[in-house]
Amino acid sequence: YTEDTTFAPDMTGVRIGGCAMLSDSYVVTVTFNSLRFYNAVDGTYEQGIYVDNSSNYQRDVAVNPSNWDIYTARNGNDTAGSVILWSGGSPTDLPSYTRISLTFINNIYDPSTWGTSSQGIGFYPAKNLLLVNNKGTALDNIGTLDVYQISGTGSGASATLIASITGLDTGSQLGEATDAVIYDYPDAMRLFISDYVQDRILVYTIAKSTDAQNWSMYY
Repeated sequence: YTEDTTFAPDMTGVRIGGCAMLSDSYVVTVTFNSLRFYNAVDGTYEQGIYVDNSSNYQRDVAVNPSNWDIYTARNGNDTAGSVILWSGGSPTDLPSYTRISLTFINNIYDPSTWGTSSQGIGFYPAKNLLLVNNKGTALDNIGTLDVYQISGTGSGASATLIASITGLDTGSQLGEATDAVIYDYPDAMRLFISDYVQDRILVYTIAKSTDAQNWSMYY
């Protein structure tokens, strides 16, 4: 891999959190209180959606490509909730995105400015699964990777918790600020979880003939 010098967005004064693809046209990123959209070819800043003047500490972003809903992981700021839902827009209508809910998923234990809740977040389109890392308390290095089944869109969307992975089956608890991705292999789906506290990547697997609730440690 080499750096694509054609992609050169102006990031002056911008503190970007996570990023995700919004179709093949745009990269969507998050700041503490906004979504920002960049042209996926040259990085031209296309649109920003700002909701207020206070920080909601958005850390990462994921996109549902079936309806273009956007989920952002957040923590802290004295507000319960660990995942924000944005909806109403699309790759052809960026300005119509609005923040539907600050508490779409509400798992926070300690709603303080530097408190607990989500860091990494990802979406697996084939099964409509949202992968959410929830911290324990600030700086205690305790984390859980929660897998949610997503249905509906916008104000009608819902998230059902179907699996919580702590890593304890390996003998060590997952740390905070993990991230995860699912890849569909011919024999099974595999879930990769990064864990910087324990200096490892955990791999879980699930047979394709079953639902996504019973992940087994792979190695």
